[in-house]
Amino acid sequence: MKRLARLSVIIAILLTTASCSKEFLIQESSSLDNFTCPSIDNCLSSKEKKASSSYIMPFKMLGATPEENIEKIASVIRKIGGYQIERNEVYLKATNEEVQLEFIFNEAAKQIEVRSQVLKQSFFSYNQGRKDIEAVRFNFFQGNF
Repeated sequence: MKRLARLSVIIAILLTTASCSKEFLIQESSSLDNFTCPSIDNCLSSKEKKASSSYIMPFKMLGATPEENIEKIASVIRKIGGYQIERNEVYLKATNEEVQLEFIFNEAAKQIEVRSQVLKQSFFSYNQGRKDIEAVRFNFFQGNF
């Protein structure tokens, strides 16, 4: 009987922990000057220092122009599904209920800078931003447009 009571308490704690979530304010910027993380709790950016836990690698360009690369990334995201997309020639923002992904062309480095910000973070969504960026990266470089 004591085992059953302990098991019930453990299950209740796990369910409470799993259902709790933390919400974050999101910083939007379509400028390279402000493409770093406002908070390291929920953000990854290719503009952070490489030694930082908030750093993620930028994308190398596959297409000849920034517009072509942004269009290919948009196609990958549409294929993955579940995102609202806003974009222009050099910037793309994709948002769903959990995460906001941003991609911006860096003229000086000839690469696509990336930023991921988790909107709501629960116990099981800790690494969601990194997973989503890496899914886009994999499909982008595999040519799954």
